[in-house]
Amino acid sequence: MTYYTGTELYLIDIGIGNMKSFTNMLFYTAIPFKKLSKPPSYAATGRKYILIGNGAFDSYMKRLNDSGWSEFLRQAVRNESNIMGICVGAQVLGLSSEEGREEGLGFLQMRTKSLNSLNIGSTRENLQLKVPNVGLQELRWRDNKTSINTRISSAYFSHSYFMHSNNPVQTVCWALEPKTLSQIPAMVVDKNIIAVQFHPEKSNRNGIRFLSSLFKK
Repeated sequence: MTYYTGTELYLIDIGIGNMKSFTNMLFYTAIPFKKLSKPPSYAATGRKYILIGNGAFDSYMKRLNDSGWSEFLRQAVRNESNIMGICVGAQVLGLSSEEGREEGLGFLQMRTKSLNSLNIGSTRENLQLKVPNVGLQELRWRDNKTSINTRISSAYFSHSYFMHSNNPVQTVCWALEPKTLSQIPAMVVDKNIIAVQFHPEKSNRNGIRFLSSLFKK
């Protein structure tokens, strides 16, 4: 059984993100989808939406607000649709970010913090987490069962901020940074909302497995 149970998958294109890489990955996995550049007039029940993001939190939120996507996504959540965010697209699903001043969509009780905050109290250079955090990294999963069927072993990251959930149980996966062995939240899940810090489209076979487990019937 997959995490998402809706009938249609939509890739939201707001002009920010690795759209070409992500669509190529979906084509490769043979997952049917439709790309949307403008919000529909009505959010039907039980649909699936993916928000792909790169860049700054405020710029991303302003684009969502100005284009009408923010209101559409709120309506979609009220109508029990499923939302998955990638990277900055995941961070905006929360309340706010230390990177900017804009409010997030508020679907998850989490705030985005600077990775530099994880270096507080560490004075030795060899124990300092490098920011931005870039590269393929090992994943650690919460022991108890989650809604995610496929627990991939590693994934690709490229970020300077991380997701901090107010409800620790909702964090189901962490990246293990190889130099400092810091555990960085990589995925936050609450019912029909999933925030993914890593990039499945850059995670090779593991990215294919991850997306297929969520969306392939």
